Amino acid sequence: MRLLRFLREVGSLHPILLASNVALLAAANLLDAASIFTLAAAVDMLAHPERAGVSRLTASIIGWVEAAGLRASLGSFFGLFLALFAAMNLCQILARWAVIKTKYAVLRGLYLGTFADFFRARWPFFTGEAQGTLVN
Repeated sequence: MRLLRFLREVGSLHPILLASNVALLAAANLLDAASIFTLAAAVDMLAHPERAGVSRLTASIIGWVEAAGLRASLGSFFGLFLALFAAMNLCQILARWAVIKTKYAVLRGLYLGTFADFFRARWPFFTGEAQGTLVN
């Protein structure tokens, strides 16, 4: 429940940052899955160079590659794997940046709110508490 409350509060204060975090992490995971499927097809093509007896996954990836206008070869599969892997790493780098940006936005709000509460405090706040309570 604390996590949902935290996400609700961060989402209400910083909706664009939270949405960008979710979108970048989802894109990175989808690209990761696609690169693994492409690598599996490359290994399958390595095992069956004449394309006889390839798996359904490899056959469907060959169909997608040929529909895109590319030649379905071992080199194109490895090239597609590398491109998807690079895109996934780029998404992960951007996701880390977005997480850090969100973290600092939340911390800035906490620090500024704490200072505002402290400077708006009246005399009874300081005299009514035991010594050291404000620091702890």
